[in-house]
Amino acid sequence: MSGDDIKIQVWDPFIRSFHWLSVLGVLLASGSGFLLSDPWLGLHVVVGCALAVLLAARFFWGYVGSQYGLFSSFPLRRQEILHHLLDLTLLRPRHYLGHTPLGSVMVVGLMTVMAVVVVTGILVLSGEERQGPLAGVVPYVIGHHAKALHSLSTLALLALAALHVVGVLAESLLTKQNLPKAMIDGKKEAAFHIPYAARRSWGQAAKRLGQAALLGFALALLALLFPPPPTITLTSNYVRHCGSCHDPFHPSLLSSPAGRKRTGIGQTAQE
Repeated sequence: MSGDDIKIQVWDPFIRSFHWLSVLGVLLASGSGFLLSDPWLGLHVVVGCALAVLLAARFFWGYVGSQYGLFSSFPLRRQEILHHLLDLTLLRPRHYLGHTPLGSVMVVGLMTVMAVVVVTGILVLSGEERQGPLAGVVPYVIGHHAKALHSLSTLALLALAALHVVGVLAESLLTKQNLPKAMIDGKKEAAFHIPYAARRSWGQAAKRLGQAALLGFALALLALLFPPPPTITLTSNYVRHCGSCHDPFHPSLLSSPAGRKRTGIGQTAQE
């Protein structure tokens, strides 16, 4: 049996599951956010929460997972990235068993932008929609401005994903490897191996997990100290004058007592 016939298990089940579930989640979240109306907000939020959990799990796996899923296995030195870019330009790419230098850059970029999408989504949900555990913490103005950043970061994520697909197809053609298939069965040719000095780091994983736990505790404490605003009953005045164009918000968001008096919301909330 020649070296070219030998296959090695490179991508473990978690990495493969994370990859394809992220693809599905991003498509569902983008479709429900850009193409569907407000009644689909629930689906959008659920998918966003699932993506947040996936991202956190991938971050943890980057310290304690299998060899080629470790962050320490990513060839991210500037010289490696420039050499890989030059090799692709000259149509003579080197073969990597794990992530290539440009592939590593793409993974870091996708995870970073996805994190921005998740964080801005939480701000929008809490500030503008007055929902979620931080509904009483995030001011409306922050949620309102975060909405534009949430949309822009989502578009950036879709653009990076499209660029990633183009890069994978180009690399597959140049190296004669079926990279999409490798992300399904996890196997790649052993003859294409370039070894990495990748090691698990339980200490780093424990450190990051502790930081995440502290952040979660702080957010939970804020949610307890600043409960969400009470729900209100819409009046006939509001429905008649404003309801056809505007979503209802808590009376504290109205700009003046005159606005409260005109809509009748302030009086209802105080009764």
